[in-house]
Amino acid sequence: MPEVASTAGGDSPQLSTVDFSPFLLNQGCVVGDEPTAAQLHTASQINAACMTDGFLYLTDFGVTDADVDEAFAQVKRLFVLSDDVKDGALKPYAPSTITGFSKFASEVANSKRPSDLKEAFNTRSREVHANDYNGTPDGFDATAERFWNTLQTASRRIFLAM
Repeated sequence: MPEVASTAGGDSPQLSTVDFSPFLLNQGCVVGDEPTAAQLHTASQINAACMTDGFLYLTDFGVTDADVDEAFAQVKRLFVLSDDVKDGALKPYAPSTITGFSKFASEVANSKRPSDLKEAFNTRSREVHANDYNGTPDGFDATAERFWNTLQTASRRIFLAM
């Protein structure tokens, strides 16, 4: 049975916590061999959590606090640029590629509601599309690509575990 994590609020429902680290190692089913005992244990914990609650809290899945801090720092550097700089330097959002810069309140997720109060810089996997990072702060592209690759590896291994 997965470990149960407490949540804020005392009487609130609790989520199962599953340590995903066995799937970060390049062994077992990750490399095409039979799953290791640790991978089978982790997979059974994920299954149990999904069967009982439908949700779980996954830990140690390859994204570190430092990764997140670096990504947020780079995004902050991008979004604090003046509107004039962003409008002139960044490739505008293109619906055909689903990439580029979207100005504040320029997107509407629900056509029956007002514009979304956000701006965005949309990228895609380099396996599918070459992203245009022209006009972004120094280091933004490297951080974005590294973060994307880390998340992509994690998501593929999570699907493998499931």
